[in-house]
Amino acid sequence: MNLRNASVVMGSVLVLASAVPLLAQAPATKEAVATVGGLRIERDEYETRLANLRAQMSQRGTARPEAMDDLFRRQVLETMIRLRILTLEAKRTGVTATTAEAESVLKADAFFSPNGTFDADRWRLTRMSQPGRFQSAVASAGEQLAARRLNDRLEQRFRPSETELRSRAVRQLRTAVTEDLSLRTADFDGRYPEPRESDLLAYYRANPEEFRRPSRATLSVVFVNDPPPTEADRRVPERMAAWTQRMRGVADSVIAAVRRGATLEDASASLGGPRPDVTVLPGNFPGYWRGDVTDRSPVFKARDGQVLEQALPANEGWLVVRVDRLEPTHIAPLQSVAPSIRKALREDSRLHHDERDQRALYAQVRDSLATTAWVIRWAAVDTSDVRLSEPSLAELDRWYRGHLADFSTFDAATGTIRAQPFDEVREEVRVRWRRDTRVLTARTQADDLYRAWNAGRRAPALELALRVRESQPIPMRAPVDTGFAGGALSDALWRGGEPTGTRIQPYGRGFLVWQVVRRVDGHVPSFEQVQPALARRIADVQRASEERGARELYERDPRRFGGGKVYHFSRMVVPWPALDQVELTREQVERWHRRNLDKYAAQELVRIKHILIEPIAKTTAADRAARARADSLLARIRAGESFDALAARFSDDPATKDKGGDIGVFARGAMLQEFEDVAFSMREGDLRGPVRTEVGWHIMQCTEYVPEYVQPLTLVYTIVASDLAKVEADTIAMLRADSLIRHIRTAAQGRAIAERHGFQVITYVKPVDEPHGNARLDEYFDILHTLRTGEVMSKPWIARGEGYWITWVDSVTTAGPPAWSAAQGAALNLFREGAGERAMLAKVAELDSLATQGWSLDSLGVLWGGLARSKRILGRDRPEESNLPAALDSLVFGRGNAAAALAQGQESGWVRWPGGVARVRLQERQEPSPEMVRERMGDLARIAIERRMYGWFQDAKRRHPVNILDRSLRAIPIPEPPDEDETPK
Repeated sequence: MNLRNASVVMGSVLVLASAVPLLAQAPATKEAVATVGGLRIERDEYETRLANLRAQMSQRGTARPEAMDDLFRRQVLETMIRLRILTLEAKRTGVTATTAEAESVLKADAFFSPNGTFDADRWRLTRMSQPGRFQSAVASAGEQLAARRLNDRLEQRFRPSETELRSRAVRQLRTAVTEDLSLRTADFDGRYPEPRESDLLAYYRANPEEFRRPSRATLSVVFVNDPPPTEADRRVPERMAAWTQRMRGVADSVIAAVRRGATLEDASASLGGPRPDVTVLPGNFPGYWRGDVTDRSPVFKARDGQVLEQALPANEGWLVVRVDRLEPTHIAPLQSVAPSIRKALREDSRLHHDERDQRALYAQVRDSLATTAWVIRWAAVDTSDVRLSEPSLAELDRWYRGHLADFSTFDAATGTIRAQPFDEVREEVRVRWRRDTRVLTARTQADDLYRAWNAGRRAPALELALRVRESQPIPMRAPVDTGFAGGALSDALWRGGEPTGTRIQPYGRGFLVWQVVRRVDGHVPSFEQVQPALARRIADVQRASEERGARELYERDPRRFGGGKVYHFSRMVVPWPALDQVELTREQVERWHRRNLDKYAAQELVRIKHILIEPIAKTTAADRAARARADSLLARIRAGESFDALAARFSDDPATKDKGGDIGVFARGAMLQEFEDVAFSMREGDLRGPVRTEVGWHIMQCTEYVPEYVQPLTLVYTIVASDLAKVEADTIAMLRADSLIRHIRTAAQGRAIAERHGFQVITYVKPVDEPHGNARLDEYFDILHTLRTGEVMSKPWIARGEGYWITWVDSVTTAGPPAWSAAQGAALNLFREGAGERAMLAKVAELDSLATQGWSLDSLGVLWGGLARSKRILGRDRPEESNLPAALDSLVFGRGNAAAALAQGQESGWVRWPGGVARVRLQERQEPSPEMVRERMGDLARIAIERRMYGWFQDAKRRHPVNILDRSLRAIPIPEPPDEDETPK
């Protein structure tokens, strides 16, 4: 809430009610909306105050959303409750007003001072004719005056000192601008080596052509194509040529005006002005350009700011072009490409660091790896590789007869077996014959090869056909080859220990045949052969290192892996009443239906096609030109041209132009307000436009319209009543919970009340650090963890499907530190999570080393893509509410009585940052003006007084119980005022 515009209602506590109505009528018992102690707040008085305040707000032009009206009504009542409390407290504490002071206040009342002038005759007449009521009015004025004096004293007591207010105001209003080089922990993986800064520089120097940037021109372009050609022009080449020639004349006149000294913007104003920031490369021009290389080459020969001497051809019409900025081909500076180089080096390290570590280990242990190996000759006879000629009819018939049972069925009607004729199943027979023949042929080839090798012979022709391979020496359990067949062979080869002889074996795609050619003793395996073993060895070393690091973390502070607070708390569930127990009248159901018609109605829908004409620049001239184009298109549609065809050709809405401009069906709230207002005023077949929105000019056509339909209450009575019953049930449970929580001060009281009412009480045990798994309960547990033993949560918590929870803390204990065996998993995870942090700190040390060699902060920033410049930042006098990193806040603005650590232009060392570390340079710091300080001091004072007064009134309500009799007002909660430490917005 902006306190300078704070609620008129809560600020009106000090406005004295008129005492004169006491003179106008005899006292009578009236309906009360609330009682405070022994005092009543009557409905007539409340309604009068409510009407007066609404009138005041209307006169001031203060807008109040309709949705806030209930809160406004409740605040008015709260104001009157506070006035009664002040009256009672004034009596209790002896704050009074004399009769003369009360009469002085009464004389200023409009009854005795019409038009601001005191009427002594009316005063005497009233005093003499109605002495009893007159004295009552004097007494009432005295009570209210005493209440105001008490309020003034409280505000003075609760107002912070001027020194405190000024200090906070100045601290909050200071602004600064910084530059920083920040390193984020999340950017460092820690599982693979981070590239060094020297690696980045070396890569940049070694690959200059990778960073060469082509020539680039930034242009302003005037489109000379208005008025556009008609469909008749396009159908007749001579007319189209004449139009093109006219546009060329217009373009030449613009260029001529520029030569005479006019700016391009002025010379092309009637065409909508130039479209700025058009970027082109030598081989990459926008699609609306026409012409060849010769037409485009002048762009890259012009000077900055030069308008080309000749107009360039476009799809339709011509282009007048000014070269605003020309960048020749160049090597991109290191600062602009350093992030991409770093990313590439990190990726290379991620992909290849395992292999590099394995090769380094292989070089170390190579000589100790000598072992026995075997040379294997082998072949994989794949059935899919067998080539067959087409079978003859006789071969198919023979196979069919041999498998006749597969094509026969029992006929229950005749009691005989019926075989499908060959002609009916010929294709299936052919497929199955080919499959069986492939398997048989592959098996025959494998058997022939096996018999030859087993007999000590070679079979050159067969080996060539089957692509026989002979391996290098292979150590025990090393893979023979890659691929599916190689894997199957390796599994079979080492299954029985040391391999010998010749073998044949089926596998998933056919048959394997292999032979041990020879045994090789003292063989040193290749890197590829022992790579899996090397990987396992490195992983074991890494695992051992992680376990040592995790154990060190644990031994440094075992309590961090346990030892946190454990909350033992209870919830009393105040349930919703059963819906069939909620009494409703038909009048209530009808009122609910009227108030929520949108819930029981089908929405109003419309389907619109549109053509969008978007101005090419944000200028008045461009907007006029776009409007003219829209008017022209609207006239053509009204003359009979196709809306869909014109949308496809001219609309600037890429999402709809290829669909004839069709946006589709939509309800209210989906489109820009101006567009929507027109759309829902249209009916099927209507054509409107041009309609202006923030994106341009629209021509709109309605193709469908469906009006809103409200379901009659008779059809949805049960649904409406059920919905209302749910709301009423929730209100009953909420009011019951609110009432109960006022009387529960201890856990024992809570359990006694639960037993009396038959409410369920559930006890829980939860360590603070244990996740609860429900994001909706984050706030609930945040509040719970602030409570001490025996405390009750200050408000009920709504629980979906249950009702309302009233929660209290039975006890708070501390868990002891766990043993290493229990903490090992958490310690390992914490150590692994810290890998990025360790890698980042190693990078900090590397950058510090460069700094000692003379590298400046700016030079180091170049290696990281440049220093990050902040927006103007604000200080905060409360660290917990600052959106700045604590270190930055202290460096730039100071903390408490300590001055800021950085002077303007000064750099910090490495400081902790959210998620990392940073070095900071203060660019600028600006002090607030005295006017700003005074205004902020007023805001801070109002916040503090309002918050402290709120606490005082809460205490006073315990001495003077408040009972709100109006049920609807009682159900409206009053939000607490902003916290005293909150910074005004």
